[in-house]
Amino acid sequence: MHGLPRGVAAQEFGADGQSLTWAGNTRLVVLLGRPTAATDVWVADLSNGSARQLTRCGERLPAGLAEPEVIHYPSTDGLTVSGLLYRPPGQAQGQDPGQGRAPDRAPIPVVLDIHGGPEYQALPLFSPLIQALVARGIAVLAPNIRGSSGYGQHYQRLIYRDWGGGDLQDLAAAGDYLQGQDWADGGRLGVYGASYGGFAALSCLARLPERWRAGVSECGPSDLATFAAAFPATWRHRVRDWIGDPGDPHDARMLAERSPLTYVDRIRAPLLLAHGINDTRVGVAESEQIHERLAGRGHLSRLIRIEGEGHSVDDRKNGSTLHQATVDWFAEHLGAADVRTTP
Repeated sequence: MHGLPRGVAAQEFGADGQSLTWAGNTRLVVLLGRPTAATDVWVADLSNGSARQLTRCGERLPAGLAEPEVIHYPSTDGLTVSGLLYRPPGQAQGQDPGQGRAPDRAPIPVVLDIHGGPEYQALPLFSPLIQALVARGIAVLAPNIRGSSGYGQHYQRLIYRDWGGGDLQDLAAAGDYLQGQDWADGGRLGVYGASYGGFAALSCLARLPERWRAGVSECGPSDLATFAAAFPATWRHRVRDWIGDPGDPHDARMLAERSPLTYVDRIRAPLLLAHGINDTRVGVAESEQIHERLAGRGHLSRLIRIEGEGHSVDDRKNGSTLHQATVDWFAEHLGAADVRTTP
């Protein structure tokens, strides 16, 4: 459509806030998300194909933000996984058609950014965290591993009762993909996630410890049994079908085998944990118990308890502080350097 930039809009409000709304018979109000611009309101006139921008929320964003490229890689069982890859200036796609590395540039660190849900989807929307990491010279791969929405119900339901199973294989395969890229430093890989993504990040660090140089988990479950048992009784049927029943002996063994806490002594990478103390979806004890185990053996681990916050950080100041702590953690432990001004 003439005048409407390429972007992402959804038909109903979701976690990312995009929507489509009719205004009359021919005009469509669009909350349009883009990776290099803030989400803005547009009006598209379908009668003549024109579009008009109503808000300009991202006027203060710096120039030169990273556009993602869509990549695909095979998982360990042959399943194809897609993802969004963000690279710093000079390392972007097309710098070297043969190997994807700009001339005379050393390989750079990469962070896996694992979405929550787990039935969400990494979309090409503006992410202050991703852009800030890229600004520090760190590439970011946001994979849509099994369980993600947008790839059909079969793919989405592969995560059911398989947390820490096939999804971990997909993340291991993401590491293999990065190891095969000349522009990426396979010895400086980090992993980040929040909620389910936090669980997945902890699983990577605890069960694939040799692959990662640093990790960050926000409000991530560390013990699937205590996590599942904490849900209210009205959710038990859903939790049993989605994660497992901690009261069933077979499921209890499976949950223990899939829990990062079971393998906490294998963790090698420095770990930053963050958790809202009022979180009712994933109790703060999930982060506290793994931090205490790591601290008890002298491992480098930091826990940020966020006062007044629940499962998501709503206060702008708290969010900014956590955001900066995450970027600084990866920059320090992955050995990154600024490539432009951080947004």
